[in-house]
Amino acid sequence: MITSAQEYLSHLQEIRNEHLRTEALNIPSDELIYAIDLNSRTVDAPVYLSTETDHTAETVFFIVDRYYETYDLAQSTCIIEFINAKDEPYIYLVPVYDLETYASEGKMLIPWVIQGNATAAAGNIKYAVRFYHLNKTERLNGENEYDFDYIINTQVAQSKILKGMGDTYLNDAENPLEEIAAPSVWEEIFTELRRIIEDENHELKLYWTIL
Repeated sequence: MITSAQEYLSHLQEIRNEHLRTEALNIPSDELIYAIDLNSRTVDAPVYLSTETDHTAETVFFIVDRYYETYDLAQSTCIIEFINAKDEPYIYLVPVYDLETYASEGKMLIPWVIQGNATAAAGNIKYAVRFYHLNKTERLNGENEYDFDYIINTQVAQSKILKGMGDTYLNDAENPLEEIAAPSVWEEIFTELRRIIEDENHELKLYWTIL
């Protein structure tokens, strides 16, 4: 458990060192890309982000100027802070920057893989993008101390999570899915799916990291 601000900052630095990398992303030619304007601090937010209870089914791509007032954002860490429709707050760490695809325009791409905690309920999801860099100072006792030496935030954006079937059909006696498997079997299937989604050590979480 994190018990102090310094421990939290140290944790952020460790996550960045372990996960962040740069590579060219394989993006479909018809994929919509949404702009982050750091001059106005606004996010060109999609109207619909995903559907209720989806998990890693959608990836939203944002494009942003790599350099903002001479600062290279590729040297910073990017997180997306969001509050889902159940009013639960989360932090998503962007694990990869695409510095190649739009290099000629001086821009970079960042992906947000929409996971189950973002789609936990249908309704509005609010989020903001933050770039930051930590400065490390070694103290006389040999311990490292961290503080922010750069932070830039966007305004809050809002999108919708669409209403899905959820788990409601598990108790629906007229649902044709009952002809495929008994309700108790579907209960077991969804219990296992939830376990996988919520297990921080599962392979689904190794690449797309959530704090």
